[in-house]
Amino acid sequence: MGGGLPKQFRDWDGRPLLQVTVEAFLAPGMPPLAGIALAVPETHLEEARSWSFGIPCKVVPGGATRQESVWIALKALPNLPLMPVMIHDAVRPFPPTAPLWEALGALDRFDGVLLGEPSTDTLKRVDSLGRVLRTEPREEFFRAQTPPDRPARHLAPGLPRR
Repeated sequence: MGGGLPKQFRDWDGRPLLQVTVEAFLAPGMPPLAGIALAVPETHLEEARSWSFGIPCKVVPGGATRQESVWIALKALPNLPLMPVMIHDAVRPFPPTAPLWEALGALDRFDGVLLGEPSTDTLKRVDSLGRVLRTEPREEFFRAQTPPDRPARHLAPGLPRR
């Protein structure tokens, strides 16, 4: 998005987009949250720590990659092994209520789920030189959504619960 300011701290009607996104997850009808962990750039730690959401919120410095930031935030959560965790990219302020409930319900059957939608793209398998080897069947591919722009299906990567 350019401009030097991290997009999660861009203005959204007078407030940082990240703050608005978290508040959307706390709206009526959404799955209840026991707490929040936010991984933010070092330059925005104090700003994020000043926000009040009415539930416990840990603010930690983010990592060099999204995966590292998620790991740092996960380590800041209390050790509650059976408590589900939802991970969001922080800059899409319209979380889909029904698919989130469906995904949480699917945790009765699966170790983990994600929101996704069927791919409508034509997918080509290529070699190291970029030559097309074949067209992949699109019905076997889903695009992960965080959250989706349209109604989504939850996917269940991994093994069913035993």
